[in-house]
Parts: sequence; structure tokens; C-alpha cells
Amino acid sequence: MNDPTPARAVNCTQCGAPLKLHGGHRVRSLNCGFCGAVLDAKSEYAVVKQFTDLHRPQMPLELGMQGRIKGIEFTIIGVVQYRDSEGYPWLEYQIFSPTHGYHWLVFSDGHFVFSRRVREIVDVSLIQKTTFKAKGMTFKVYESYTASVYFVEGELTYVAEVGNRIAVTEGICPPYNFSRERSDTEEEFQFGEYLDANGVYRAFGVRKIPRPPRSVHACQPYVAKPASVSLSRMARWFAIPTILIAIGIMVFGGGSRLLDREFNLQQILDGTYSEEFTVSGKDSMMALKLSSNLSNAWSWYDISVVQGEQPVASLSKGISYYHGVEGGESWSEGSQSARAYFTLADPGTYRFYIEGTGGTGANSNQPQNRGVRFQLYEDVIVSRYFFILALIFLAASVWEPLSRYRFEARRWAPVLEDDDE
Repeated sequence: MNDPTPARAVNCTQCGAPLKLHGGHRVRSLNCGFCGAVLDAKSEYAVVKQFTDLHRPQMPLELGMQGRIKGIEFTIIGVVQYRDSEGYPWLEYQIFSPTHGYHWLVFSDGHFVFSRRVREIVDVSLIQKTTFKAKGMTFKVYESYTASVYFVEGELTYVAEVGNRIAVTEGICPPYNFSRERSDTEEEFQFGEYLDANGVYRAFGVRKIPRPPRSVHACQPYVAKPASVSLSRMARWFAIPTILIAIGIMVFGGGSRLLDREFNLQQILDGTYSEEFTVSGKDSMMALKLSSNLSNAWSWYDISVVQGEQPVASLSKGISYYHGVEGGESWSEGSQSARAYFTLADPGTYRFYIEGTGGTGANSNQPQNRGVRFQLYEDVIVSRYFFILALIFLAASVWEPLSRYRFEARRWAPVLEDDDE
């Protein structure tokens, strides 16, 4: 931590404890952290009031610490702890600069906001997400709440007493916030800017920096990762061409048909050969489409590709299709067709050997009297891989916008949940 600069000191007029003074001439009260006395800085530190049994909260920064914010040297001179009606606590540090006066450094759930009082009077609605203008910007109402003082220590430019209540309406325009604070006696407006917590800790010389906050602060700006932005931008460039290529392949990449033959059930059960077909290319991608008008039945086919008497490839494929009506609604599952892809390394003349079986239920081996149609195509281009690639590009293209959306959802979740309740 930074060593505080030499400061004046007085003794508490209630308990005699030494109290250091860091503020300027506008300080109105000095609050003793030892006995809870509120001292009037304008009346020789006479005791205004005393609060006992105060619980000093844990503080990331201490009175007297000095740090540079926005290029200005500030000293922490006082601190006030507030709690809202649900018991959520936060700290407001009063900080002082001889050249720039008094500001606030608000600490909430690991986040810091640098704020100051402004003279601009703004008509702020209590309705959430209503917009209003201030400081030349458009703010959106984040929440309205009532807060009470629970702890006070050090020098303040006003007299703060434990139990004091204020009504706050906060608007946000990240990284800025603008709030209206009303007490029984006055109304004030505060303008704040979100600060990086690590930067604040380093500025005040905190050596052991806490872990970054996991929550999203109301006025915390969304900072996109450069890698995510580049990935999304690049993916958008590639997604549309890939989709167009995939559609083009679907239309023009079906290949040339080499065989179109139907086999009856008996042929399938006994096993049979197809007529010969000629493959002209090397390492040709082949597509075999099987179709059968099965109804509430299944079939299974074992297929070999034969050159001469020598099998050169084998594959198996099944077809099953079931349908019906249940509860007045029609249903179906499966398909009356199937497709298989394979390659043949060498051009030449080939034929199929087909053998199969089937049934009308899980435990029935009685095939349905349906034939099967074989359609074989050469030089096929498989479009599904391009569609998969297009889906990957589309997912990558929305990654950064989705991250922004999730960030905003986390920002608003605490107050929207409160409204739902």
C-alpha cells in the first residue's frame, strides 16, 4: 500500500483516540472509528452524536491511502457503508485532491466507480429502462432503491449518521452512471464512471490484488476480446459463400447415374447379382440410394461390390418405416429410403451382390412383400460437409454478438429478477 503523506491529527473529543486529518476546509464532520462519535469539524470537533456497537466492514482500501485516478492525486479521507432494503452492502470512499476537490470512489462487489456531485438537475423517471438525458448522453434507468447508512469513519463534507436513509434512482450509459439521491432534506445528482478494479488497486499501492469480480456491474462496459471480434468478422465473410457452395452442390453435385434397378423380395432373400456397370474415374465417390415402400416394417441389406468374382467393397444398410394414429394425431418414424457413400479406387466394370432380410416388428423375421430400388451414381460431391462447415461459420459469426448479449443479460438479471419477484 502507498504510505500516506504526513497529516494533521486531533484526538477524538469523546474517547481521546488519535484521528488523522487529510481533508480540506470543506470537511463538515469527522467520524471516529473507535467509539462511533460524530464530531463537528466546524465547532472544534464537538460531539454531535455517538453510535455504539458499530461493526467495521472489511475494506479493500484504507483511510489515508493515496492514489492517482485520471491523472489526479487523491487521498482517501472518509468512508460510508450503505445497505439497501435487501441488505446488500457497498462502500463509498470520500476522496480529496487539493487541486480538484472532493469526489467519491464507490466499491461494490469487487467493482469501482469514480463519481462526483454535479449541479445538473435532471428529471429522472422511476420506471425501469426509461431513458433520460444528462451530461450530453442518454441514460437508461437501471433501478430505484432505498439505502441506509450502516457505518461511517473519517472525514466527510457532510454529516452522515448511522440510520440515515436516501432514495436512489440510478441510470446507466456504460461506462457511466448518473444517479439522483434524495434524503429528507436535499436532493443531489451524481455522475460516475466505471474503473478497472486492478487499475484502482495498483494506483493505491495494494500489493495483494483480489480476484477480478465475477459479477457484471450496472455500468460496466462490455469489452470484446480482439480474437472473438476477428473470428466473428472472418466467419461472416466465409459463411455465405459456403452456404452457396453447399446449395450448388445439392443442385449440381448429384453425379451421373450408372444403375437404376429394382429387385423383388424373393431375389433379396435368395441373394442376387445386379447387371454390370462401368466406373470411368479413379477414386470415384459413389452414392447408392435404396428405396422401398415399406409400411410398418423393416429391412436389412448386405451388399458387396464385385469385380469379376472378387469382392472389392462391402456395405450394409437398413430401411425402416412405421406410422399410425394415436390420440387422434398421426405419427411416423423412420424413412422409406437410405443412402450410402463409398469409393472405388480404379475404373472398370463392377456389379453388386445383394442379400437381405426383414420383418414387421422388433421380434418378427417375416419380411414384408416389398421390393427395393437400387440407384447408383458416380462422381458425387457430398454437400453435407459444406453445410456442416457453414453451420460452424454461422456459429462463429454470432459468437461475439452472443457474448455481448449474455453480458447484457448478466447486467440486467439482478434488477429484472427483483421485478419478477
